[in-house]
Amino acid sequence: MRRSIFRSAILSATLLATLGLAASAQTPSTTSTTATPPTDIGQDRKDIRRDTKDIRSDRRDIRSDRRDIRQDIKEGDPKSEIVADRRDLRQDRKDVNGDLRDRRQDVRDLRQDKDLRSDRRDIKSDTRDIRSDRRDLRSDRRDIREDRKEGESKAELRSDVRDLNKDKRDLHNDRLDRRRDGRDFRRDRRGRK
Repeated sequence: MRRSIFRSAILSATLLATLGLAASAQTPSTTSTTATPPTDIGQDRKDIRRDTKDIRSDRRDIRSDRRDIRQDIKEGDPKSEIVADRRDLRQDRKDVNGDLRDRRQDVRDLRQDKDLRSDRRDIKSDTRDIRSDRRDLRSDRRDIREDRKEGESKAELRSDVRDLNKDKRDLHNDRLDRRRDGRDFRRDRRGRK
């Protein structure tokens, strides 16, 4: 009798601790389904680690509940005690499923943050390319003006005009790339919210 009371007290304390963890996991600072989710990669990694720890703890609780049910059946404890243990087991399973869902969401958030970071990097790279192409265009135009002033051959002029046209195409393509990357970035950011 004393043993079953002790076990009931431990189960009650475990249940309260589990409910307390579940309630603390639902605070806006740790859930990833808030209106303005964190965009920090480090924070997402911390959330994943925290959820992984919660999952391990909940799985330990499930093993403990199963052990208690087997023990109660073996000892022939009253049916009400077995029912209470099964209820605890169901609650622990719900907790594990909730933690797994949170962890999956945090992994998706992390992946999304990495996509945003990659899109920003692409936009910066395209901007650098555009600036370089504009410098090349200025230099080509300067070369054409100097060739005309100096009376260079038509072949030299054609070569400079070809360079100018090639640089114009490069500039156009880089602008298209930057526009495309900007759209991707905005779409990813919108999809994040």
